[in-house]
Amino acid sequence: MTENSIYSVNSKWGILISNEQHILIGGKKPFIEKILTLFPDYDERLSDFLGLWQDYKNEFDTDISWIQTILGRFRFTNN
Repeated sequence: MTENSIYSVNSKWGILISNEQHILIGGKKPFIEKILTLFPDYDERLSDFLGLWQDYKNEFDTDISWIQTILGRFRFTNN
């Protein structure tokens, strides 16, 4: 299975749909805020995502350093 992406024609937002059970969403603040209203439990989803990848690291010695690189660029809050 391959990863898929959708994005605006003017490159103002984009969504990467991964075959590894996650999505990455990028765009301006109003777009992100709208998306987050569709997933009010995203804090829990993020926690589950991090836990899953930690399990992969523990069980298979999977490199998960890329996660901190990506998450370090973003601020996650419901406020």
